[in-house]
Amino acid sequence: MDMRKDALVASAQLIEYVETVCRKFSSMARGRVVGTVGAMKIEPGVINAVPGRAELSIDIRSTSAQSKDKVAKMVKERAEQIALKRDIGVKVLNIRAENPVPLDRRLLRVTRTLCDDKRIDYEIMPSGAGHDAMQMAKITPAGMIFIPSRRGISHNPLEWTDPGDIALGAQLLMETMIRVANENL
Repeated sequence: MDMRKDALVASAQLIEYVETVCRKFSSMARGRVVGTVGAMKIEPGVINAVPGRAELSIDIRSTSAQSKDKVAKMVKERAEQIALKRDIGVKVLNIRAENPVPLDRRLLRVTRTLCDDKRIDYEIMPSGAGHDAMQMAKITPAGMIFIPSRRGISHNPLEWTDPGDIALGAQLLMETMIRVANENL
């Protein structure tokens, strides 16, 4: 066991660190950082061979570019520390680096007012996800309306949303657009 250079065990340590550091930075006051290790590839991937290679996909998002960058740097440093301690190699590749994009406050105000007027329960929540609104916000006011999914599951085959909630979300979107258009006249 002393001679093993197990890439999977090293990966497990890094995965645990991603969760720990992102929990530490998860409050709004600390930038609301979230992190996910959503994919992992292990080689050779057989039961009786020590994993010699592990490839992780780590996604770090935040409403604050500064907090996101800080956590990403901390994760990279920890990966290097783990590799050094275990005498293995590590390579960190940044596949994508996007800054958070603030969405339009007026659209939020209009949508909130409509929800209040119609007694629709809602929650204002930041989203660190790279939705289309992130790109649209570069050229026009943009906002997002999320509708509830059963048990909060999304981007998964188990995702399911009540058709009534879909209809209510579409109605709210339409009325928001009409109200904003009328304000601009």
